[in-house]
This record gives sequence, structure tokens and C-alpha cells, in this order.
Amino acid sequence: MTALTSSAIALVGELVENFAFLMPNGTCAPPPPGTWDVVLAVDYRKIGCGDQGRILIALTAGPAAEAARNILGLDPGAPVDAASRREAASELANIIAGNLLPHLLGDGEGFDLGQPVALPLREATLDICIDLGDGVLGVSVEAHSA
Repeated sequence: MTALTSSAIALVGELVENFAFLMPNGTCAPPPPGTWDVVLAVDYRKIGCGDQGRILIALTAGPAAEAARNILGLDPGAPVDAASRREAASELANIIAGNLLPHLLGDGEGFDLGQPVALPLREATLDICIDLGDGVLGVSVEAHSA
């Protein structure tokens, strides 16, 4: 795991607020077991040096549904199905990965990002959890040098 600095945590909070219109309230403890609604992995490879890894993004149900309403333009308060929650979480995962990697590892020649892939709803080990009021966003960076 790559330790996320306070500036990286602040960046994730800004991205969640600006692109999904969710309000971060600082870091928090992980949610109780079994409460993740969406867990995604975005594989990456740094161009020019071969460093690679993946970013894990997890959301509990409340923020996953609210992100879907905000990102996909659904009616406020409308029920949100699992596919829409995954679609919105995938968009958010792309935004986070595309901005967090240069912040953590330097821009260099850029990164190749894979498509977000849903992982089984297991208890993900996450570097940080961010309180979003009615739920939690978790983020981890798993880096591997070539």
C-alpha cells in the first residue's frame, strides 16, 4: 500500500465534492463489516518506467446512491439501482485515479489506466476512509515497482 499524505486525502475530498457533489467531513474509521455497497479497482501503469498497481475505491450505499443521482442526473431522492450506483462509482474512480496518481507518483510521461472493475463485496483493506455524512468513501493505492 502507498501511504496517502494529508494533501492526497484533501485532493480526494475536493474531487468527491467537485465532481460528485458529496460533502467530505474529514477522515473516519472504516465502516462496519458488510457495509460496502460498491468496491472497484482501477489498474494503472506509469508510462516510461513500468511502475504499476491499482487504486481501490469503495463506497457505502448512501454516497453511492447520491453520487449516481448527481453524476448521472437522476431525480433527487429517486431510488437508485445497483447498476447505476456502480456506473457512477466507476466514473468517480476514474476521476480519482486520474488525479491522484500524478499527485502521488509524479506526472512523468503519464499513466495508462484500466477500466474500473467491480470486486466482490469483501472487506477491502483501505488506506483511508472519508466521512461523507450518510456513509463512507474508502481509497487505497497498491503500488508495485517493475
